[in-house]
Amino acid sequence: AAQEDVLADLLLAAEASGELAFVPYLSPTPRAALENFSCEGMPETRLREGDWVSVSTNALWLRSEPRADNSTRVRQYLRYAPVMIQVTGGPVCEKYVYWQVEIIPFGEGVESIRGWMAEGDETEYYLVRVK
Repeated sequence: AAQEDVLADLLLAAEASGELAFVPYLSPTPRAALENFSCEGMPETRLREGDWVSVSTNALWLRSEPRADNSTRVRQYLRYAPVMIQVTGGPVCEKYVYWQVEIIPFGEGVESIRGWMAEGDETEYYLVRVK
C-alpha cells in the first residue's frame, strides 16, 4: 500500500498508461554548437554535461565504454523506463556521439549506475533533454 501511494505521487494517469513521462525541453533559441567538437556523419549534438535526458527511441544500450560492440553492453533501457538519466561527461565521437550518464532508478535501495549512451544517429536522436 505504501508503494502504491508513492507511485501515485510520482505518476500522472497518462504516464501510468505509457505516455511520455517527461516533456522534451524545447528551447526558444537553439543552443550554440559545442566549440571544438564535431563527429563526422552525425548531426550536431544537442546535449551538455548536467542535462537530464530521456530515452526517445524504442530501446538504447547503456555501455561500459563509448564504443558500439557487444562487449560494451551493460543494460538496455526502453522508452519510458522508470529512471532518471543525467549527463555526467562527454561527448566522445566513436562512430556515434557518446555521453557519459548516471542512471538513477526509482525505488528504495536501488543504486544508480554509470555508463555511456549514444545521443543518436543520422536519422534520429536517441536521447532528448527533459524539463
